[in-house]
Order: sequence, then C-alpha cells, then structure tokens
Amino acid sequence: MKITQRYVESLKSSGQDTIHRDDTLKGFGVRITKGGTVSFIVETKVNGRSKRIKIGNHPALSVAEARREASANLNLMHNGIDPVKKRKEEIREALGEEERQKALSTTFGDLFDRFMHSRTLKATTVRDYQSTVRVVFGDWLDRPIREISRRNIEDRFMETKDNRGKAQAVKAMRILSAIMNFAMADEVSGERLVANNPCDVLKQKRVNRSIKKREDYLEDDDIQRMFHFFLSVFEHEQAPKTGITRQGINYILLLLSTGLRKSEALGIRWNDVDSGRRALVVRDTKNGTDHWVPISKLTQWILERQKAVSKESEWIFPARVGESHMTEPKSQLKKIIAATGVQFRLHDCRRTFATHAKINGLDHDVIRRALNHKSGGSITDSYIQGGIDMVRPAFDAVADQYEYYYLGERRGPAMYDDKRKVVTEFVEESDFGAPDGPTEF
Repeated sequence: MKITQRYVESLKSSGQDTIHRDDTLKGFGVRITKGGTVSFIVETKVNGRSKRIKIGNHPALSVAEARREASANLNLMHNGIDPVKKRKEEIREALGEEERQKALSTTFGDLFDRFMHSRTLKATTVRDYQSTVRVVFGDWLDRPIREISRRNIEDRFMETKDNRGKAQAVKAMRILSAIMNFAMADEVSGERLVANNPCDVLKQKRVNRSIKKREDYLEDDDIQRMFHFFLSVFEHEQAPKTGITRQGINYILLLLSTGLRKSEALGIRWNDVDSGRRALVVRDTKNGTDHWVPISKLTQWILERQKAVSKESEWIFPARVGESHMTEPKSQLKKIIAATGVQFRLHDCRRTFATHAKINGLDHDVIRRALNHKSGGSITDSYIQGGIDMVRPAFDAVADQYEYYYLGERRGPAMYDDKRKVVTEFVEESDFGAPDGPTEF
C-alpha cells in the first residue's frame, strides 16, 4: 500500500489508535488516533534500538511534504543519527550563538557598570570615575565595546586635551585603559571580548601623556601670613565677616601640622584620638593601612579648639547638616585664600609638612613614614608605640618651625638659614603622592 493524499483523506477513526505503513518507503507511515487526529510518522532502528518519530499532523502537512521529511529522517536514522536529538542540538547551538553574539555586543556602558561593581572603591573615587566617563565618553555608553577602535581613542584623547586640558585627557585614558584590560579578561565561548587593549595606541605612537608633578608648598611668608590671620585677625572682635569658620581654619591647620591627605583628616573620629599614646589613628588611608600620627603641641592645641566646635559629634570635623563628617572643604578654602591672599591647594599642606620636616634635618625615610607612604612600610600593632616615637620628631619639629614663623622666636636648627637650597633639592627628589582619589593622575 502506498500512502497517498486521497488515502489519508479517506481515513476514519476505528475507535482506537491505528498505524498505516507505506510499502514504497519503508519506515514511513500515518497514524490515526481514536479521536480522529491524523499524523505522519517514521520508524526504524537507530544503533540497534527501535525509534518512532512524529513528523507532523495532517492536513497542516501534506503527504508529499511528509514523505520528503520522512525520507530525510530515515536517511539520518540509518546512519545512526537520532533526528530528534540532532534537532535539539541545532536549536541549542542557534540559541548559544545568539547569546554569544549578544555577549560580544556588550556596550561600553554595560562593561563600565560591571567594571565598577567588581572593585571596592572609595565613594569619592567612584564619583570621579563616573563623572570622567560621563563627561569624556558619554556618547560611547551605548556603543558595543568592540566597535571602539584605536583611531577612536587617539582622536578622543586629542579632542579632550584641546577642550578640557591635558590632565583630564590623561586621567580619562587611564580609566578607559583599565576598563579595556577588564574586557580582555572576559571570555565568550572561549573568545576574548576584546583581544587587545586599543588604548595601547597612545603608548605605541609615543603620544606625550606626561603631567608635570606639582611641587607647590607654602613658603615661610605664606605660613606667617596665614597664622597671623588665623590667630590674630580672625580672633579680633572687629574682624570683618568673611564666611570663614573656626572649623575651616582648624581643618587647614591640622593638614599643616600632620601632613594628612584631605579625606584622611575629614574622616577622623574623636575615639581615634589616643591620649595615652599621644597620637591619633587614621583608619581609612589611601594605601589601606592604619596610620598613627603623633600629636605635637600644635596638633593638641588644634584638637582642643575643634572640640569646642564639634560639640557632641563623633567626628572631629562634623558636617553642618546630618550626622556624618564634613565632606567638601572647597568653600572654606576659597574664602581663606581670598582673606589671606595666599594661593594654595589642600595638598600643598602635605608638601609643606614634608619640606619643613626636611628643613629641620629629619631623615628622608622618617618623613616618608610620617606621611604613611607604602615605600616607608607599615607599623604593625605590636610596634605601634615604637613607630610613633620614631616619627614623632618630624611632627614636633614642624610644629616648632610654624611657631617660629608666627612668634618670631627661633626654634628650628641653623639649617633653616639655608632653607632655599634644602627645599629645592628635597622637592626635586621626592614624590609625596597624589591627592585623594584619581582626581590628579
């Protein structure tokens, strides 16, 4: 019997499932259920095991179409291939390729989000990264990472340098290079998301990305003028209103007397002050280690003044609103510059501390330890007091030198008379680190 269109259309249900087999294409058949549903099948052995496969229903599938499909399936089955498994594998591969292409089309914005999520960064660093990416690469956020070419990067560097300055361009490219390195570590089906870091074009073309290291510090005249304003003019009952607060002054003085970074000084709590050791500890430092700072007589005086300002707050420098610490002293810095006429940055206070420690004959390694540089090593808990005592002379000497500037009584060594030469040589050979976060690369 040959299964034909007329034969299939004539089939009636017998009240039970029935199979009608074709004599001309062995293994091809038509099945009618007790409910009257007609479907096409193929059946034969695959690797020694009987296998029956449904091809499709009639009339959605014609006999001619079913016969062609049956022939193709039987050919696979005679060669030991299960058509059902093969079809599933093809679907799985198609879906896998779709997912693969989707993964390889990851946008710069998506990658940046994953990059940031993978790192433990300070809040200020997170804001700086996000701001830089938004300002410099905002139009790339929806662009597939693979479409960002070496030429795109070179052009964007030059464009940023011309419009926003070289420092901003260099910083942006360092962030972008880190993101591209992150992408190179990603694999999709054994294939790297990005094969090479396209930011390397700047290095390979020897594009000048050097930024002159800042060497600014406060001269003796500047310090004298600031101390005169802080301790005399500001305290006078007829002093003009400048908007400067006692907390703003105390904050600047603490930077000068300790050499702390901006955020390190902001984040100190009163319970970080150890009167027994005559030191305070900074918990959240740039290099991740606790930094013990000896309390000189100047630092002690500053803390006593600030205690009256901070009142019941747990923070030495509390915020005006809320229960956290002061986060941004830019406004006070601007007002102090206007009132004193001394042009300086907050990080200049750190360099000022270092240079004045050197003026007073302190060893280079002691100064580095006093500033909590990685190269200077860390002080473990078992050696805390010894470490404090080792660097204490630097803090005491700086306090004495500042007092000399204000009172005019010589307390520093004779080396002070040759200050200019000492400081110049010291600044040229030293690198006292960048300010907090990636704001200056």
